[in-house]
Formats: sequence, C-alpha cells, structure tokens
Amino acid sequence: MEITTRYELEQEVVTIHNTNKAVWHPCDMCGETGYIPDPDPDKRPWHCPKCSGHKGRRTYEPTAWAIDQYVAHVAAVRVEVSVPDCVGNGDGTRYMLRETGCPSGTLHEEANVCANIAEAQAECDRRNGEAN
Repeated sequence: MEITTRYELEQEVVTIHNTNKAVWHPCDMCGETGYIPDPDPDKRPWHCPKCSGHKGRRTYEPTAWAIDQYVAHVAAVRVEVSVPDCVGNGDGTRYMLRETGCPSGTLHEEANVCANIAEAQAECDRRNGEAN
C-alpha cells in the first residue's frame, strides 16, 4: 500500500476554521426562571424538566470561515484508511502543526489546511459563498 499526502513534513501551511456565535434560547416551559411551581403553594418549586434549571440553552451556530492568524509547519501526519465495509468516522488525513502543539496538539482535517494564504482565502470565500 502506498499512501500519498497533500502536504509533507515541515511544509509551511495555513489553516482555516469556521467561526461560531453563541445563541441563547430561553426556556419556554419555565419562562426563563428555571423552576416550575408545585401545585401545592406551600411546597418548593421544581427544577424545570426541560432546561434543568438553567433557564434556557445555548447553541453555537456557524457564522463564517476564516483564516487562522498564523502560518504553521506540518509536524505530524495521521492517515486512516479502512476497507469499504468497515469505514469509520476516522477515515481521512489529518495534520498536526508544530505551532499548535506536537505531539499533543490539534489535528486539522486535510480540507481545512491550505498551501498558502491566497489558497486559504479563496477556500474561505468559496465556503462562505456556499453558506449564503
């Protein structure tokens, strides 16, 4: 088996990421109080079963693709390949960068690693255009 990767060790690369915004969703069951009154007014109220007393929930929604603020160098490459009837979530190529920590840093998906800033900007523009 011969495995070919898009980038080589020590090659200079640029990564991109999807930025997110936090969106608060108030609980409609308890009216954002975190409690449901007990039918017996002499008893303490119950924690809301929908929000568990948190008054609502926060979700993170993607906003835009952006270039990370640094040029980095490939320090490790992880490739996972499976037979067709045993394909898992791990199939694909990921890169660990010296600047984000090696050997225990972030593994970047190959689709989010670019050869230079111009390529990274073009990919962000393409993905942001698809989202709109």
